[in-house]
Amino acid sequence: MELRSPELAATIRPGQFINIEVPGDARHLLRIPLSFASASAEAGTVELIYAVVGEGTRRLWDRVRRLRP
Repeated sequence: MELRSPELAATIRPGQFINIEVPGDARHLLRIPLSFASASAEAGTVELIYAVVGEGTRRLWDRVRRLRP
């Protein structure tokens, strides 16, 4: 998954995580911490790679899947 965030792409460093909030279920209050695969300050993008292993990442995958054309 690629995120467009110029500020984040310019400041994120190896070993840091991105906490993703996935709306849709009030029982899951915590954000999902994901490490990033790459970041490009020039393009202003951050790439995340994740595996669907639980309820939170399944909901994230459902959201991303619906956004694709």
